[in-house]
Amino acid sequence: YLSSRLILPQKIADPNLKVNWNFFATSWEIARFSYGLPLIFLILMGNSWYWFYGATVITQIPQMTQQYLHGVVIGSFICKKFSGEKLSLKMVPYGAIGLTIFAFYLSWALGNIPAQSGDYYNIAQALRSLVPGATSAHRANPAEEKPSRLSITEARHVAGLMRVNHSGEVCAQALYHGQAMTAKLPSVRQEMEHAAEEEQDHLAWCEDRLQELSSYPSLLNPVWYTLSFAMGAIAGIAGDQYSLGFVAETEKQVSAHLLDHLSQLPAQDDRSRAIL
Repeated sequence: YLSSRLILPQKIADPNLKVNWNFFATSWEIARFSYGLPLIFLILMGNSWYWFYGATVITQIPQMTQQYLHGVVIGSFICKKFSGEKLSLKMVPYGAIGLTIFAFYLSWALGNIPAQSGDYYNIAQALRSLVPGATSAHRANPAEEKPSRLSITEARHVAGLMRVNHSGEVCAQALYHGQAMTAKLPSVRQEMEHAAEEEQDHLAWCEDRLQELSSYPSLLNPVWYTLSFAMGAIAGIAGDQYSLGFVAETEKQVSAHLLDHLSQLPAQDDRSRAIL
């Protein structure tokens, strides 16, 4: 605002200009006027479709857009080659048609994606759990609409609790990954992999809360992950019955730990309480 005050005053180019805030009416007028100019009409329709299509994809499947859909760069490069590295309007209809076909193909392909599993997938999940910001939740954060007004001392205390819980989620993922790798029965392996996937949401929520509190995860998380993975692998080697018993006892201890942390939270911290 202060910078804008330094802009020199200018005369109004058209004092009689009136702005119509009804964008439906103005859009219809623009389309009607440009219809007599096929080239301009084609540009407007193609550009409008691109914006509508892009906004729909980004809002409906944001996680896939961030991690998998990199066609913007590839498509731009191909168009550059096809147009002879010159500005060409001939690519507009081809692009609109291609995007439409891709939308139908994407809707069909998403329904036929097999469940992700295997050692390489577990390695990828391990790296995500250790890199801040790499893990994304599949479910909505339960603390999104919860209030939380903390003093500086309270925020520092809550950040310490959430850091411990975040490390606990890292350890939980490591335990499940280790047990899944050495499980004897395929059904037990699948249960462990599914349990590790469920912990991703908790891991992401704890990390979000730490960011809100201007804090950060434990720097020793790689150490905790390594030790927990080894414990899980040893439990799996001992046998599936021991591995499942180890999980049951771990969940029991975690429940007692969470109850203790809930009792330590400030009364007005509904956000952290919802996550725990």
